[in-house]
Amino acid sequence: MTLEKIAKIIADTRDMDAAEIKRETSFEEMELDSLDVVEVIMAIEEEFGITIEGADELKTVGELVDMVESLI
Repeated sequence: MTLEKIAKIIADTRDMDAAEIKRETSFEEMELDSLDVVEVIMAIEEEFGITIEGADELKTVGELVDMVESLI
């Protein structure tokens, strides 16, 4: 459920198909630059009502999902 929500947020940001986004997909593979990542993080924080710190250290969607799940 968390993965699907995050994949949708990323897909909406990058105009991609959410079904292509897997846990092992890296931000680099999706060609997300630092501003894109900040935009995605802000949308996720709003969606889940959380504050994410240290997002600049995250490399994959799975790491992001794990962080979000630890905060909700």
